[in-house]
Amino acid sequence: MFTKEHYNAIAKIISLSLLQDACGQEMAKVCYRRLAKRFMDTFAKENPRFDKAKFTKACNFDSY
Repeated sequence: MFTKEHYNAIAKIISLSLLQDACGQEMAKVCYRRLAKRFMDTFAKENPRFDKAKFTKACNFDSY
């Protein structure tokens, strides 16, 4: 089972990857959002208390 630490680590990886590719590459942003959604769907199935809004915020999508 995943823990909060796992969720945070994965969100940080997505956020840092997005930051490195944030050179106006709209396609990269779409790909990272899709990747995050797939993670969120998996986590929500495993853990009914998983908070998609918190994960999205941790991925830092609002900044890009």
